[in-house]
Amino acid sequence: MVPAGRPRRPRPHPRTDLNRAGEIEDAIERADREAFTREPPKTLKGQIGYLIRQFGSAKAVAQEIGVTADSVNRYRRGARKHARADVAAKIDDAVRSRWQQQVRKRVVTSCGTVKRVV
Repeated sequence: MVPAGRPRRPRPHPRTDLNRAGEIEDAIERADREAFTREPPKTLKGQIGYLIRQFGSAKAVAQEIGVTADSVNRYRRGARKHARADVAAKIDDAVRSRWQQQVRKRVVTSCGTVKRVV
């Protein structure tokens, strides 16, 4: 029983904490995207070209996204215009995670010094 002088606080539902954590991650990702000075490449050929420049070789890109190096080279030269949905998602994630790292770093350091609404 709750004493008469104290109001009873409702207990939060366990799933709401997970939703809040997801909302925070989404807000951080959105802040990253808004800070970009350029958009990441949208075409498959552009994304693969960017990843090859970042990793240094088609073999390293292939290991990262889970396809063969020949497939990566086919994407690069345009022989394959579209990747499977799961591979396309991996490529997009790899590009977005590596896109404009210095801008991301600048945003993170400025968030510590400037009051910024995320």
